[in-house]
Amino acid sequence: NYGTFEQLAEGGFLDSRFSHSNPEFHGYVFTMNVTSPSGSEVGSYTCNADPAATSPHGGRHFYIDSSSYNIRVNATQTATSKDDVLRP
Repeated sequence: NYGTFEQLAEGGFLDSRFSHSNPEFHGYVFTMNVTSPSGSEVGSYTCNADPAATSPHGGRHFYIDSSSYNIRVNATQTATSKDDVLRP
């Protein structure tokens, strides 16, 4: 099973800055969607990091999910599983 930001903060896995559904950290707003296991379906998560509206520099949009180790990136809009893999 995967936990939401609130659940992870409550369990001590993340600090209190992540104790709500869309935490803002270092100029990014984080959004996590968690799906619980059901029947034969396994649980999953997706997580986006998008530049905050108040971020003075804008920035790239990032995406991760439970089905891959890759970080996806998009320069202009919310990233998805279809975007390019982030390369150092």
